[in-house]
Amino acid sequence: MIKIRVAAVLTALLFILSGCFRVSIKRDRAVINAGGYHGIALETETVPALPEAVKPPLVTTPRQPAEQSAVVVSEAAQTPTVKKKYNTLNYSTVSGVWISYMELARLYAQLPNPAGDGGEQAFADKFGKMLDEAKALGINTVYVHLRAFGDAMYDSKLYPHASRITGVKSLPYDPLPVMTAEAHKRKMSFQGWLNPLRLYPAGSEPALDGKLKNWYNNRKGTYIVQVGDYTYLNPAYMAVVDFVADGTREIAENYNVDGIHIDDYFYPTTDESFDRDA
Repeated sequence: MIKIRVAAVLTALLFILSGCFRVSIKRDRAVINAGGYHGIALETETVPALPEAVKPPLVTTPRQPAEQSAVVVSEAAQTPTVKKKYNTLNYSTVSGVWISYMELARLYAQLPNPAGDGGEQAFADKFGKMLDEAKALGINTVYVHLRAFGDAMYDSKLYPHASRITGVKSLPYDPLPVMTAEAHKRKMSFQGWLNPLRLYPAGSEPALDGKLKNWYNNRKGTYIVQVGDYTYLNPAYMAVVDFVADGTREIAENYNVDGIHIDDYFYPTTDESFDRDA
C-alpha cells in the first residue's frame, strides 16, 4: 500500500490531542486554525489579507517521483482523475453558516423522487434556495456536512453513500458538484465539513466495502469500537489515521471545494479501555 501522508495526517493527529480544529485543506497543503464550532452556528471572522510575498509558509509533503501523475487514495480505491486547476474562493471577512446533515435530510425529504428523473435538478433548486436565504442575511461562506457518520455526501471510493441524509441507497448523480456549483454561482465560498471518527449507530450501518467492511467484520482488533449506541473509528491505529486522511484528500483532489473542516471529532470517552488493545 502506498501511503500518502499529506498535511491532513498531521491534522488527524492534532485533533486527537487538542479537540476541535477547523482545517482548510487545499491540494497538497493545509492551513490549520483552532476552532470550537459545535453544531450549526453563525460565524463571523475577520482574517487580514496578506500580500503574496508575506503569506505564512504552508505545510507541504513532497511526493515521490512515481506519484507525480496520479493520486492514490487507498489500497482498495482506484486512482481518481485529478481535477483541473481550481482557484479557491475565500473571503478576508467571513460571514458563515453551518449546514448540517439534519438540514440536508430535511431538504431531501421534500423532494418527490430524489433518485428519479428530475431528482438532480430538484435538489439543485432546493439547495440553491437555501443559499439564497443565507446570502440575503449577508452570508458569504457555507460549511456543509459531507461526512457525518462515516459516510459520504459525494461519490466516494472509501465511504458508503450518506443514505441517512438522502433517504435512498444511492443516487444517479453526485450531489457535491451540484452544491459547489450552486454556491459558486452566488459567489459563496463552499467548505466541506467532516466528522472523522463517528460512524452509524450500531446495527444500522449502510452497505459497506473495503476497509470499513473489514474493520466491522473483523473484531480481533478494535479499529471500530462501540460506545453506547454508536460505533467509532479508533484513531489509536495509524491505519485509521491514514484512512481519515485519505478520505479528506479524496475530496480536496477531486472537487471544487474551498476548504475542508475537520470538526467535532466525537472521541466518545477518555476511558483507557477504548484503545487499550491498539
